[in-house]
Formats: sequence, structure tokens, C-alpha cells
Amino acid sequence: MIITAVNVQIFSYPTRRAVDSAGHAHPGDVTQASMALLRIRTECGNEGYALGAPELI
Repeated sequence: MIITAVNVQIFSYPTRRAVDSAGHAHPGDVTQASMALLRIRTECGNEGYALGAPELI
């Protein structure tokens, strides 16, 4: 299996997730959040996907 392509797409989306001072998530006001989609393709046509924080991918 030979990897032929690696792509990263960063996108933003609306969320109501808010984090308090202790790090706990709670519903909150609508804000924009970012996420990254990693796609790896092989020569035989197989594709793999992963979602993660943009600063980690």
C-alpha cells in the first residue's frame, strides 16, 4: 500500500459549547469553533479520515 495523497481541510462551525474556569463544558452562547479534517488516500483507492484540532493535525 503506497500513500498517494495527504490533505488537510480546516473548517469552522457554530457551536454552543462553553468551557468554565475548571475546564468543564456547558451550553453557552453561539460562537465559532475550528476543526481539521485529515484525509489520506492510497494508490488502490482506499481513503482514511480523521477529525482533530487544527493545531494538532
